Amino acid sequence: MKNFLGVEELGEKGIVEILNKAEEFFPYALQRRRYASLEPNIDIPPEVFNLFLEDSLRTWGSFRSASRFLGFGFRLIKESHTSLSKGETFASTVRMLTLQQGADILVMRTKYEGGAMFASRIILSSGLNVPVINAGDGSNYHPTQTFLDLLAIRRKLGRLDNFTMALCGDVLHSRVAHGLFDAARMFGFKIGIFSPPESRPPRYWLKGVHIVFESDSRDDLRQCDILYVFRLQKERISDPVEQKRRLAHFAINPQILDDNCQKEIYVMHAQPIDYDDGMIQLYPGIFRDPRYGFIQEQACCAVPVRMAVLLSAYNNRDTADLIEDSVSLEPEVMREESIESHFKTLSERRAEIIKPTR
Repeated sequence: MKNFLGVEELGEKGIVEILNKAEEFFPYALQRRRYASLEPNIDIPPEVFNLFLEDSLRTWGSFRSASRFLGFGFRLIKESHTSLSKGETFASTVRMLTLQQGADILVMRTKYEGGAMFASRIILSSGLNVPVINAGDGSNYHPTQTFLDLLAIRRKLGRLDNFTMALCGDVLHSRVAHGLFDAARMFGFKIGIFSPPESRPPRYWLKGVHIVFESDSRDDLRQCDILYVFRLQKERISDPVEQKRRLAHFAINPQILDDNCQKEIYVMHAQPIDYDDGMIQLYPGIFRDPRYGFIQEQACCAVPVRMAVLLSAYNNRDTADLIEDSVSLEPEVMREESIESHFKTLSERRAEIIKPTR
């Protein structure tokens, strides 16, 4: 596998291979030691270009550490470093970074849904073997976050099946939730959705997923082993004030865990935790509570997982791209909708799709 664009195309076997490799990298990440990843005859280390057109701290920071521990070069490109504001197309920016400036791996975060996929096609059409790693494309996907979530769960529970996870809060606009549905479909764990109706995902996201409940009742949380809490995605919705009002009932605090959950419950959160509108109500010393302390264990999986992804992408850069070279896919109609209605929906969500200009 050359690109890491989503979750499903990697498959259960491919994900387990990434998780197993990440386990090997834990000592290097914790002890901040260099892993001898490169052939001795390579004079110039591969360069990892990180094109981050949305704000990020954890994702680009962990890719930076992962690159250093592998002995790879690292370059961060923010939107202000590009010529997009001068009218340059997204496609031209990708070509500049790969054809002219020599990126060996392109890690990309963008508000455009499908942006990473589009970049991979631009690169492929240019005849280059530059893997693309999706670090978040709008509300669509964030595959390396899904991988680190699965690694954290496996390390805590010892398995990736036979558990129930509740998704709490703004599920509809979360790219993290999107990846978890794919993972549940592959590994067979169960999902409950604890959110207001307006924040629940569309039905086609849930195809093939064992959904145990969709409700606003805290009583349903008793059957869950994990609560995955999502922040209010203010940057992706048209009326965050109204959404905040609706989500108030779904916030999680220690008292709610004591009164409504199993004793051995674990809380997950992709972070950042929003101190103003957070779905986790913060109290002094809250992360000393082992139920919330799991959030920190989850975050510690980021560097080993991204080391595994970077090394896999680089080592397999010359293999066929499974997305582009696969057999033609049979189209499946999820729902019929006019193009005007579709773009109205996107506008209301503040989502954008990639515009494949030149």
